[in-house]
Amino acid sequence: MTKSYLGYGLVGSVLLHLLLIGLLLLSTNLSPPEQKTPTSSAKSVVQAALINQSSVDQQINKLKAVKLKNQADEKARLRKADSERAKIKELESLRQQRLADKNASDQQALLAKQKQQQADALALAAKQKQQQADAKAQEAVANRKKQEQAAAQAKQQYQQEVKAAEQAKAQRIAAEKNAQAKKLAAQKAAKAKAEQQAKEKKIAQAKAEKAAKIKAAQAAKVKADKLAKQKAEKLAKVKAAKIAKAKAAKLAKAKADKLAKAKADKLAKAKADKKRRDKIKRQQAAKRRAEQERLLAQEMESEQAALSQSRQRAVLSEVDKYTALISGAIQRQWTIDESMKGKRCILNIKLSSSGLVYDVKAISGDKFVCKSAVDAVYKAHTLPVSKDPEVFAKLKEINLTVQPEFE
Repeated sequence: MTKSYLGYGLVGSVLLHLLLIGLLLLSTNLSPPEQKTPTSSAKSVVQAALINQSSVDQQINKLKAVKLKNQADEKARLRKADSERAKIKELESLRQQRLADKNASDQQALLAKQKQQQADALALAAKQKQQQADAKAQEAVANRKKQEQAAAQAKQQYQQEVKAAEQAKAQRIAAEKNAQAKKLAAQKAAKAKAEQQAKEKKIAQAKAEKAAKIKAAQAAKVKADKLAKQKAEKLAKVKAAKIAKAKAAKLAKAKADKLAKAKADKLAKAKADKKRRDKIKRQQAAKRRAEQERLLAQEMESEQAALSQSRQRAVLSEVDKYTALISGAIQRQWTIDESMKGKRCILNIKLSSSGLVYDVKAISGDKFVCKSAVDAVYKAHTLPVSKDPEVFAKLKEINLTVQPEFE
């Protein structure tokens, strides 16, 4: 492109030279003849030739000046084009950085999803293990019932000889124990249910507060709340099944107590053993439940921290982008000269949400540079700002270091 412009300039220059020379020759031929004397003829011819050559040189010098100006303008245009390309390259680099940050955020979300799937798999395995344990326990109860039935048949004759008074007394004691056992079971069930409901309510309130504060993590938090509720319901069902199972065992024991005092002693011992086992099971279940809740809380905190860090990086990237755009806008309106080379100024700029400049002042730097920089900001009038509230919050009042750029 530069060579083409230079070629056109040279051709135009040659044509203009030829035109001027032709005009000079024509003006010489059309001028009236001078009165010549024999003594001054040679001198007049030489003088006319010198005058014409001087005019030609002046025209040539003007043409050279025009040519040099065109070349200088072309170089300036090329330097400006190079500067624009550099700015475009910088903006593309910022866009690539934002894309890389987005990919990193997506990768973190995928890792969090994989962790959740692993947790679900562990919970399913624990549930299957619990079901196997319950099946074994039911089988043991069935075997014990068979043994008890055999013992009852063996002692049936003895039981028939027991006096009516003792039977009545045993029935009364059994009824009292049965009533007391039912009352205790109902109290424990009510207390457990109230504790569970209070716990679920507390968890739901905490999650709702987090959802209000963290808008970007709302979808992930809703999913976590749903998972926690499902787990709580599963735990409540398991606990209710255990309570029902314990109640059935107590009823069976109460019926067995009616048969004989000896069998009552045996059943009392069995009951004590069962209570101990049930207590151990409840402790183990509570421990597993607490561990699951702790793991769930850790996962939620990790996901929240990852989302917060990703958002912070995105905001900082946007702030850097708009800071560069603001600097570029100021440079385009800045009138500079060679005396300002190497000098800088720090400006405090206050912007409205539309980018309108409503205050600017110099904090430090060369006085002359600062004054011209402030004039450039007011001349720009409106500077580029982001529509994102978090990004604008960091741009609405900024301290910007500016330095004249010379091409």
